Amino acid sequence: MGQSPIDESSSSNTQTVKVARLRKAKNRLVAGAIATSGWLVLLTLGLLLWQLVIQVLPLAGNVSISPKNQLSIFPDESILYLGDVINSVPLVTLDEDCRLNFYALSEQKADPSLIKSKIVPLLCTDQIKVKAYDGQLYLAILSHSGILRIEKLSQVNKDLFPELEMTLAVTEVDHFVEIDEFDFQLSLNTIMLSVQQGQAYKVYSIDRRSKNEIDVVAIKRASQLLLLPRIGQFVYVTDSKLSTHDISSGRVNNIAFDQTISSLNVFPSQRSLFVGLQDKTLQKWSIANTQGQLVFQPMYSIVSEQQPQNILIHQSENAAFIVDIKNQLKVINYVTGEQVSELFTQNISNQVLLSQNLFYSALGNNLYVWDVESISAVNTMQSLWGANSYEGYPQSDYVWQTTSAADYHETKFSLVPLVIGSLKASFLALLIAVPLAVCAAIYTGFFAPQRLRNWIKPSIEVLEAIPSVVLGFIAAIWLAPLAEQFILSLLLFVLLLPLVLLLFALLHQPMVERLPQRFKQGWELPIASILLIGLGLFVYSVSDAMSLASANLHGHWLLPIDALENINKNTLVVALALGIAIVPSIYSLAEDAIYEVPNSLKQASSALGATHLQTLRKVVLILAYPGILSAIALGLGRAFGETMIVLMVTGNTPVADWNLLSGLRTLTANLAIEMPEAEVGSSHYQILFLTGLVLFLFTFVLNTFAELLRQWLRKNYQHG
Repeated sequence: MGQSPIDESSSSNTQTVKVARLRKAKNRLVAGAIATSGWLVLLTLGLLLWQLVIQVLPLAGNVSISPKNQLSIFPDESILYLGDVINSVPLVTLDEDCRLNFYALSEQKADPSLIKSKIVPLLCTDQIKVKAYDGQLYLAILSHSGILRIEKLSQVNKDLFPELEMTLAVTEVDHFVEIDEFDFQLSLNTIMLSVQQGQAYKVYSIDRRSKNEIDVVAIKRASQLLLLPRIGQFVYVTDSKLSTHDISSGRVNNIAFDQTISSLNVFPSQRSLFVGLQDKTLQKWSIANTQGQLVFQPMYSIVSEQQPQNILIHQSENAAFIVDIKNQLKVINYVTGEQVSELFTQNISNQVLLSQNLFYSALGNNLYVWDVESISAVNTMQSLWGANSYEGYPQSDYVWQTTSAADYHETKFSLVPLVIGSLKASFLALLIAVPLAVCAAIYTGFFAPQRLRNWIKPSIEVLEAIPSVVLGFIAAIWLAPLAEQFILSLLLFVLLLPLVLLLFALLHQPMVERLPQRFKQGWELPIASILLIGLGLFVYSVSDAMSLASANLHGHWLLPIDALENINKNTLVVALALGIAIVPSIYSLAEDAIYEVPNSLKQASSALGATHLQTLRKVVLILAYPGILSAIALGLGRAFGETMIVLMVTGNTPVADWNLLSGLRTLTANLAIEMPEAEVGSSHYQILFLTGLVLFLFTFVLNTFAELLRQWLRKNYQHG
């Protein structure tokens, strides 16, 4: 028997329900997968942002110290040199039997202690000094008879091997007066020695290469004298006057203060001084090159509640640790003079040492060691974004310079040159890219026939597939030398191009009326190409004639033609290469926005009697404006975040200058250059992450603003 119609209908309904349920399940599954993917993208973006913030947060913290070790020192021994024993630099003491003792840290990690690694017997009439230079210890022994002996102590593992550096007979010292004190300092080519007898000093300067060239200077009266062999000078204090003496020229520069100088501290770089005055004011003075002479000039003043007792300079950070007479420890940024932390620590004495991120203090029979934490917090808003006064600079400036050949140097972390470089390259690239891309989009999206559009649009969009490193390589190898040779022609071409295009637009209508019907469409492209080629030949001939005339007139022109012809990697070349790189991105989105304006609106405009240009201005561009704006914002974001082109084409010189003929360095190029060499966890490393955060925030704010503006415009035009 056959199945009844009722059964067939029921079976069909059941099958329909199953299909509907299966379709609904598939839709839910696909929707869930899409939603999950979207949330994963947002989660990834949040993790990237969180990683940037985590690396940058230490810059906003506070410098602090925490106890690390407490080591015992043998009693009845005076410390001559407080070394970084944690990092295998010996501590040197002198005992009652006139023996020189070198202490090293034991190898027991659980309970470390100081052990004697070497003992050197001396005469009790000898005076001894121990100094460090360029990672080496130097021992100076001045005998009672006036013979100075300097030895370099080479360290192999924990053993020290003396090597004679030089000997000097201090013959001009008054042997009837006991030598109160002597001091010595070294630089790469010079050894300087000072001998004090009462308030009189004798300063010796010895050339380390020949050992025979010795300059001697006598100072009759001084309360304090410091040697600065790295700059070939020494400074001394007489009451309220600070005097600097240049060894090579003999020139003396006196600096008068309105009160007595109570303390004088020299930076390890020997290019800056901290001058303490009687009213507890601490002034920083640094050298600057003034008319070929190194002269100290004031930087800033700090007023303290207590008189500074000791000032320690960090080796790689712009941090100064100031210890006063009440064991108050202040940490300042010694470039800006800003106080970043204030601590009260027990067990701090006159004998203190700051080595990398370790702080030492010898008090009684104990050596206390602290860990310095969050040292990168010494970088302030002023040091990162303000104009600061640096050693050797005649005036305040924005400088990015993170490396130096010297151990002690002022790191210059101003982000202003990098931001200026990024903005300058990006906006100049937009000036080149926007007219080209938008005009090309208007032509193919509104004027060009469909067959011609099908050829031009893919040809331009395929340029976006070219890797930026290839464009950068072409720009560096071909465009930069070409721009150096034809920079004046390029400038004239850019200036005259709008005038030529305007003239072409004015003559467009009369020319169309005289053309046959079959040539009325598509003729603009070859004619415009011929005009551009003609303009290029014209500006080349004119610039060649101007260069020849400039040579005959010996450069007496309003424009620096000679300077223009001798530049290579400058902002104009970067803007040209970067502008060409972002043209396809802007063109593609702008062309789609123009082309997708409904034909019904165009036809309605024409039916009302509007011309083709009026339809473009009053209808098409207004409706496509939100899309064009989004295209320009996307192009700006790509130009601001571009790395390889600016890395290969620019001179990578971080200069805070808006000059179009100077070099630049962008934030992205700086990350590519310096991130591989940055020490993990250092201020340099964290500030590079800060530049990445600045990049992220700039593009995020720019894209958000562009999207909000686009939505507002679209809503306004829909209801307007």
